[in-house]
Amino acid sequence: MESYGDRKHIKAIYLDDDAGQAHLLARFLGKIDWLDADVHHYTRPDRALAALLSGKGDLLFLDHHLGTAESGLDVLKELREGGYDGPIIMLTNRDDDMLVMNFHWHGADAYLCKSDLDPARIASTIQVALTLPHRTSPRILKDQNRTFHYPDGQ
Repeated sequence: MESYGDRKHIKAIYLDDDAGQAHLLARFLGKIDWLDADVHHYTRPDRALAALLSGKGDLLFLDHHLGTAESGLDVLKELREGGYDGPIIMLTNRDDDMLVMNFHWHGADAYLCKSDLDPARIASTIQVALTLPHRTSPRILKDQNRTFHYPDGQ
């Protein structure tokens, strides 16, 4: 991610089986005055992950329903368990508190409901995701049979 004056340049990877959603997101990102975003859309998780892990993206927009046997939550778990610590914003059509809790539990930095997308909401969500502490030195709290990972390193 680079900055040019008051504008930030990000390379965003968007994993979604719906090309129309990718065009909509790109159009909304283009309306954010402080952001210059390149959006690379992928429909297959393996290709999106390869691009992300090879450094072709600063930020991942990850749809929950991918139209494959693998869900966005599965991809999120795979990334975090594999050590990926970059920002991930989950998207879904469902407004489901348990699903959102699972997104955050498994390492999502933020969540957007597709039915509520607009440039202002996307902009504030990106700002939050990009300013969260990195996960490189997680604080771990063990409680009975669960391990909790906290990103602040404390």
